[in-house]
Amino acid sequence: MNNINRPEDEIKYENLPKNPMRLFGIVYPYFAVLIIIGGLYWVYNLDWAYKNSLKPVVLQRDTVAEPLVMKSGSIMEGVDVKVVSQSTPELVKKGEELYKANCSSCHGDNGEGNGIAGKGLNPVPRNFKQNDGWKNGSNISGMWKTLEEGIAGGGMVAYDYLPVLDRFALIHYIHSLMNDFPKDSDSELEALDLAYRLSEGKETSNQIPVSNAKAAVENDFKAVNEKAGQIEKNLIFYRNEPGAKLILEHSIDNRKLIISLLRSDSWRSSSKALAGELASNINTNGAKASVLRLNSSEIAKMHEFLLRTFSQI
Repeated sequence: MNNINRPEDEIKYENLPKNPMRLFGIVYPYFAVLIIIGGLYWVYNLDWAYKNSLKPVVLQRDTVAEPLVMKSGSIMEGVDVKVVSQSTPELVKKGEELYKANCSSCHGDNGEGNGIAGKGLNPVPRNFKQNDGWKNGSNISGMWKTLEEGIAGGGMVAYDYLPVLDRFALIHYIHSLMNDFPKDSDSELEALDLAYRLSEGKETSNQIPVSNAKAAVENDFKAVNEKAGQIEKNLIFYRNEPGAKLILEHSIDNRKLIISLLRSDSWRSSSKALAGELASNINTNGAKASVLRLNSSEIAKMHEFLLRTFSQI
């Protein structure tokens, strides 16, 4: 009797589709090798496994904004936009004078963008003879925006310091150089007036570069600090005088107290004003809270000494 469970001497490959598990013993070593290789690769690259695959963006920390242009403040009268939007010989003549003084060096005498000062600019100055490529438009509203705000990233700076009527005159003259330009509708002129309040007039403040402002603050602090140092020396030198003695006794920081008094003139008028000045910024101006307990006679002695000492510097 044949034993049907007896192992076969060799695999009958025609029976594999019916029982594919018989291949496990053959393919297992290959799978084991692949798993080991994959695991080794993973461990070897573990440091990079959790890093973002996107390229890092490096911030341009060395980018510096261009300094503000120094200019004086002014009071500009309001205008009737619909009236000044109409070209007149007087406005064109005025605009020609302004153009020669402010624009021709870059845009050229005839507005073709070939001025001497514009040779090295990138982008090159606007050629008013060309109708294409205007950033803000070549109508009155668009050119006003350019004169008011300038063009970022280009050589065109703002001319907002020019009086309102002068800017309209400049626009009319530039239009006289152009072959053609779009006309503004009533609604566009109304929007222009509303956006920049041209009919109300305008008051502009003085403007200086940040570097100038920083230098002015530093120079002011240096000058005040030097004065305070001289006054502090006198205070210590005359420390036995009643007024000086009271100041030293009721001061947390002599230099800070002197600087606070140098920056204010209100205390000079009377001893009562001095008491008010000291009390208003107690503990932050270098004075102790005990100064509030001083009587009028003691305050008067302090006031007399301070006036005399400050007047000598």
